[in-house]
Amino acid sequence: MTRSVFYGFGAYVGSLTGTTTCGFWPDDPTSFKWDHTRLVPVDLGKTPRAHQLGTIALDDIEVDDHVSDPTPGLTKIGPMWPDGTTCGAVWLASTYYDRLDPNVKPPRVPPGGDFFDYELTSVVTWIGSTIGSTIGSTMAQRFHGVHATIQKIADPLALVTIWHPGTSQVPNQPPAATLWLDLALVASPIADGFTTIGIDPARDPQTGALFLDQPTARAIALRGPKIPRSLGSDFLPSGAR
Repeated sequence: MTRSVFYGFGAYVGSLTGTTTCGFWPDDPTSFKWDHTRLVPVDLGKTPRAHQLGTIALDDIEVDDHVSDPTPGLTKIGPMWPDGTTCGAVWLASTYYDRLDPNVKPPRVPPGGDFFDYELTSVVTWIGSTIGSTIGSTMAQRFHGVHATIQKIADPLALVTIWHPGTSQVPNQPPAATLWLDLALVASPIADGFTTIGIDPARDPQTGALFLDQPTARAIALRGPKIPRSLGSDFLPSGAR
């Protein structure tokens, strides 16, 4: 099974270069002195949906789907120009992020961010696709990264305290929920390299990253991270995945 990993950033669109292409600043443009050489380029048409339709290869995905897509992703700018939202969240594919020019590559956690980078990470699993393939494949599952602490264990269940993404290190911030979960059923396994906490206290950390599947994230009513900070948050999108 292959995966696409997405990192969340704030986005202030500063240039439109095509129907789906643009450049954005990852923070208030005044902090960049409106310098267009600092814009992050992205093609909002190169999405998981485009790969599912067979128009791009898996490793050509640049950005998560828009929240208005039939199977919604997490990106909120665009999705097309000349109309489209010019300030909001953009979730870049990790493979595309890694290829960005270091001069425009934004930090995983913005200045002043009170959270861990995994809280701005989403993982999509695929069935029937390989890296480089242009053949559309099926999106199997999506996991959202959150900060969590295991309070008690009654194998196979764990009593877990979970914070809304992007809030875990905010002083006096109450958690989103504390509830019993079977992590083997609702979370990405530690072996996949995303979740770090587990039910064996002799071996597994009890506080850290937990990647919850989308149905569980929605059942807990987790809010998406507030990016950019000037915008309000919203519940994580529902959908088939």
